Amino acid sequence: MADLRTLTPTEVVEVVTVHSEKGRYLKIENRSHYGLSFCREGEIIYTQNGKCTRSDANCAVILPQGGCYELEGTRTGEFPLINFRCAEEAALPGFLRIPLRSPETYWREFEALREQMLLGRSRYAVMSRFYAILHRLVQESEMQNDALASIVSYLEEHYADPALSNTQLAERGGISEVYMRQLFRERFGTSPKQYVLELRMQKARQLLCESGAPVGEIAAACGFTAIYHFCRVFKSAVGQTPTDYRRENRKTVL
Repeated sequence: MADLRTLTPTEVVEVVTVHSEKGRYLKIENRSHYGLSFCREGEIIYTQNGKCTRSDANCAVILPQGGCYELEGTRTGEFPLINFRCAEEAALPGFLRIPLRSPETYWREFEALREQMLLGRSRYAVMSRFYAILHRLVQESEMQNDALASIVSYLEEHYADPALSNTQLAERGGISEVYMRQLFRERFGTSPKQYVLELRMQKARQLLCESGAPVGEIAAACGFTAIYHFCRVFKSAVGQTPTDYRRENRKTVL
């Protein structure tokens, strides 16, 4: 996974706010600088080598120096942008999207940095403030990793608890429910609820194949309080009833 800490900025080149209209399309060849982009409103989709990166009001996006990509404005909005140079070339070959807990904090820092640039403040003052922004982003990334690691570890041990809730999981990670759902979507491409369901279905398939336990016991072992609900969810997820799945996939138990 790309890491912001691989970059060593040496110069802030430009601090501007880009207005992007819905339907705007650009094809970028060999981007001349790195960019740090925020979003006050609107949305842009960047596509590089078939991979899409979304820029919206809940994230920051690092744009790669030397990158070749396409961008499309999907919602009209304003995008604060900091272009900068680094000691390394191509240290970050692709896009890096960082979910933000408090985007407004970064907008204020951006405005302060832009004012310093407009007033011709010293390079040291400008770089000091820019490094402070990057440091906050690194802390944001580390907090995400720590929070998700704690939540996922807990889920792997307690997925069978029928009382599991987003509130409980968010408290375990020390983050809000909204932010937790955002992190799950960013990291796993799914919601916490769906992630738990997939863990339960994985365990259910294993037990159906490898044990002779009744379907009702397997349902309970996977966090379902009603066998009917388990059978309905299992068929929706797997395409077969638990009984049919066991019949076709049962392994010999010695």
